[in-house]
Amino acid sequence: MAEIVPPIDHPETARQGLIPLDLSALFWPYTPRRVQLQLNPRLAHLEHETETVRVRHVLRGFVLGNLILEAHGLTPASFAIIGPGSGAEAIGAAHIFPAVCRLVLRDRDALILAGAAVNVRRHVRESINVISQAGNIYAPLALAERPVDLLFANFSDIPFTDAPEAVADRGAYWPPVTRTDHDSALNLWRLAFAYGFLRSAPATLTPQGSALILLGGRFPYGVFDRLAEAAGLHFQELRSWLQPQADPGNVLAGFAAAETAGAPDFDFYDVGQAEPVIAGRILHGEELKAALAPYRLSASAALKAFRGGRMIGYTAHLMLATPFRSEVTIWPEE
Repeated sequence: MAEIVPPIDHPETARQGLIPLDLSALFWPYTPRRVQLQLNPRLAHLEHETETVRVRHVLRGFVLGNLILEAHGLTPASFAIIGPGSGAEAIGAAHIFPAVCRLVLRDRDALILAGAAVNVRRHVRESINVISQAGNIYAPLALAERPVDLLFANFSDIPFTDAPEAVADRGAYWPPVTRTDHDSALNLWRLAFAYGFLRSAPATLTPQGSALILLGGRFPYGVFDRLAEAAGLHFQELRSWLQPQADPGNVLAGFAAAETAGAPDFDFYDVGQAEPVIAGRILHGEELKAALAPYRLSASAALKAFRGGRMIGYTAHLMLATPFRSEVTIWPEE
């Protein structure tokens, strides 16, 4: 039975302290339904612009991922999301992947998870089974009692964020990479958590299952190949874009601290300067980073610019990680 929740403009919504977020314009290519989310106050640091930019690009990437999987004869019937946040991406997945009948939401924060589940159940077909799981997701994954066909995780701000809906924070422990020839590179660029996740993901996936992973490109683009090879997977980029940084104070401070401790300079950008250069262009990740190179800032410089009132961003890359090598190349039409 569907949960009974107050409408987004109902007085009870305000009494509970929920923050309304209307994403209908983002979802109209996928559903005619009005999509209005009730945001937990603990997610209030996610500015609406930051949220909508990410969701727009992720959903377009989902469309391309669906086309690629269909070309391989794969139609995901189950979809899991790690760190669902507002639930927006899970709602999009339910409308974009037509065969999905089971949605699994997993987060360490029970309150954020409950809010995401309410949003999702309001905006997907009643026939879809929505499963909520609260648990420690630093350990190898265990999603429900059955494996899933498609798994999505947003690692774009890991490991340097205190955001309450994030999968990991700056205090989270994950052991360094120790199993491949790419150890030093992955540890250098703070990719041990993403590596550990990808290594554990196959235990959660069906035999032909795939993972969608959103990563921040704060390092040379070729490092993606090293990460994929180390995890024993194949990466195909579905979408790349300039993403405004959420929770910039914490995230930039974390990466700046890493630079001070000896890490190489990370890649950030002054959005006001960089965005006009790429406006209206669809660029592959390596091309995107090359176009933005003149506006590159280290984390330390980006933190100073942010404190001076500038909007800071980074390149975001949505990757389809599969156990097979895809020869299908599909570019989006804008």
